[in-house]
Amino acid sequence: MIRKLCGLLLILGSSTLQITTAQQLSSPSEFLGYPLGTQFTFHHQILEYVNYIAENSDRVSLKKIGKSYEGRDLVLLFISTEKNQSQLETIRINNLKRAKLVDGNADATMPIIVWLSYNVHGNEAVSSEAALQTLYELVSTQDPVKLQWLSETLVVMDPCLNPDGRDRYVTWYKQTKGIESNLDPNSREHDYQWASGRTNHYYFDLNRDWAWMTQIETQARIENYSEWMPQVHVDFHEQGYNEPYYFAPAAEPIHPVVTGFQKTFQAEIGANHARYFDEKSWLFFTRQRFDLFYPSYGDSWPTFNGSIGMTYEQGGINAGLQVIKETSDTLRLTNRIEHHYTTGISTIEAAVKGKQELEKQFTDYFKKSVEKPGGEYKSYILKNTGSESLQELMSFLKKQGISCEKAPNGKSVTGYSYFSDKNETYKIQTGDILVSAYQAKSNLLTVLFDPKPSLSDSVTYDITSWALPWVFGVETIASNQKLNGDGEVTQTERSASPVKNAQAYIFSWDSFTDAKFLADLYKHDFRIRQTEITMQINGQDFKPGAILVLKADNMNQNPNYDSELFAIAEKFGVELHAISSGYVEKGVDLGSSDIKFLKKPSIAVCSSDDINSSSVGEVWHYFDQLLGYPISIIEASSINRMNITMYDVLILPSGSYNEVLNDKVVAKLKEWVTNGGTLIALNSANNWMSKLGDLSTLKRSESNNVDSNAVPGMYADRERNYISASSPGAYFSTKTDATHPLAYGYSKGLFSLRLNEQLYEPLKDGWNVSTISKENHISGFIGSVLKKNMKTNLIAGNEKAGKGNLVYITENILFRAFLYHNQLMMANAVFFVGQTR
Repeated sequence: MIRKLCGLLLILGSSTLQITTAQQLSSPSEFLGYPLGTQFTFHHQILEYVNYIAENSDRVSLKKIGKSYEGRDLVLLFISTEKNQSQLETIRINNLKRAKLVDGNADATMPIIVWLSYNVHGNEAVSSEAALQTLYELVSTQDPVKLQWLSETLVVMDPCLNPDGRDRYVTWYKQTKGIESNLDPNSREHDYQWASGRTNHYYFDLNRDWAWMTQIETQARIENYSEWMPQVHVDFHEQGYNEPYYFAPAAEPIHPVVTGFQKTFQAEIGANHARYFDEKSWLFFTRQRFDLFYPSYGDSWPTFNGSIGMTYEQGGINAGLQVIKETSDTLRLTNRIEHHYTTGISTIEAAVKGKQELEKQFTDYFKKSVEKPGGEYKSYILKNTGSESLQELMSFLKKQGISCEKAPNGKSVTGYSYFSDKNETYKIQTGDILVSAYQAKSNLLTVLFDPKPSLSDSVTYDITSWALPWVFGVETIASNQKLNGDGEVTQTERSASPVKNAQAYIFSWDSFTDAKFLADLYKHDFRIRQTEITMQINGQDFKPGAILVLKADNMNQNPNYDSELFAIAEKFGVELHAISSGYVEKGVDLGSSDIKFLKKPSIAVCSSDDINSSSVGEVWHYFDQLLGYPISIIEASSINRMNITMYDVLILPSGSYNEVLNDKVVAKLKEWVTNGGTLIALNSANNWMSKLGDLSTLKRSESNNVDSNAVPGMYADRERNYISASSPGAYFSTKTDATHPLAYGYSKGLFSLRLNEQLYEPLKDGWNVSTISKENHISGFIGSVLKKNMKTNLIAGNEKAGKGNLVYITENILFRAFLYHNQLMMANAVFFVGQTR
């Protein structure tokens, strides 16, 4: 059940305020003091205008929904007639009844909801300008036709999804523009590159985050979206400025759960736009490039939530205020505003025209989901193996509005096993979880758990596999049997407390939650040890990697260390086990050299214009927001003049290092590593590691080379020929050595999302901790040429280099911050590998 919206809306206008008539409202140009489209508008100015409208119009209510990472307000506007404004909560609840998220029958005559989202990419800066123009038209119009639209719809407007990115771009543009904007495409004001305003504070692409909700801007948006569940959702974007306008219908591939009606209504909306564009002879295209497959976009995620989800793309990235296009025409910001304004108004018009059928199909969509869901699988059994990963997955599902139940204990179920990649029969155990497809969010559930997404066209815009059991590392059975649950899942209460005279406490190392716990212990100055071999405590086995907190290490610096330890454990939900004596029943005693002391590491991350900003952001966000452990981000060009010995670990995010790390820096890094430093290379940074000469045996796989004597393909097939040697995101199982510190916690193996075509040979002098081969491919598209060339290839490895270590992680284990299962490996790399003997 969706929770009630507390304090539904912050309505800044009230009965005590003077209500200004529509004719008296200032336009954006009048309010801002410059014609809209002649300058870019800062986010605070956007807020000032929308607050002004909310205070002075009886057609608008405004709600603050959160703040960005840099502290800028995130707001929603609710636009409709005065009558509808007086019954917003009734409209909301009625719409949730349509979506079967609230009990009861919906009133089909009540307004439908059209949601317009602007500026998810900050440097696609026309979007928020167009939002202001659209808002003004809706609150000021006296056109009887448009007033009728407002009586039949509630328009929800998000004027800026990414305020940090927008202000980064607008600030940069104003700093680089002269008195007049320059039409020359070569001028620097048209060439914003590294860490562009496209992304948010942590350099994340918020348009890839709708399903995963890793960023606070997304979390605020999804929480509020789920409280309204619109019938239509539009995500306003920009593309290269030489491109004409794009609007729906979408391109193939389209995920099979998308209904025929959703496709048809997209086409109807597109036809309505085309009518306006043809009148002005504006060029546009449809059904190309922008598909509805990957579930985490601003068009696909709403679509899988029953909406008509669409992307609109105006040509304009890096166009500034005006630019000369390749056709020698001038593209101005005012043109871009007009185009987005037109499709926004046209969307509302088309929704009203099709209101009756739109409401009926939306209601039927969720009725079928509850009573007769589509898709092959009707039940998903999540195995309770004792790892906190299960709790993390359940928490994620709850945020998505997907319900879980206790699985029927003792019942046998046959279905697809995600971990073995084959059909199995499994007897349900106590603590297992059932996720039934018979619920309102059934289609979203089907997509998120889809083990073998069906591609109608291999030319797709994003990754092609994302099933949650691999993302979270939770053993799961997908069955076509309908199962009934054994009741609501209740949170296990843990009331553990310190044990008198305990010599140590131990906890298993098998999920990222354990890594967060360890990081917090370091923040509180605990001294930590780790076992390299299996230990048995009170009949329970603890595998290599388990963490120990010894009384002997901590009591002198903190006599109450055990009380503080349990308080932190309760915060993370980690179970501690007491060890009553230094003489351990099985394994080794507490004083053994196999129980090694762990030094708290000092970590630096390399950054520069030649290093991938997304990778830098992923590493930064990982330590700053997910792990909660301090790092220093250092400029690569500064390494030669700094004291690098103050760091124990240096991370090289994905990128090119040949230019930024010169010979002097290489020599300095080699000396630092051989004296005990740990150098970690991520993804394409591994291409540079051969620069370390005799310290590294890493080698690109020669089998990855394409035959230069091959007969060229058809020109028309050039894109398909290219993808035949690529991997845009496919899942592989791996062969993993869980006895190595880099793979602690991966006793069931590592599942790897292959995101690039780079292949590396196994190390000749080191530990090949995790490897894949083409036989390990389990889901998603991988090009036929690349797959043919795959032999045994390195995913993660480690070499000793003098007293130090080289760590190679050739895939992006921190990809978009949603690969929970992979995140533990980064903690292993920084906390454990450098401490091996």
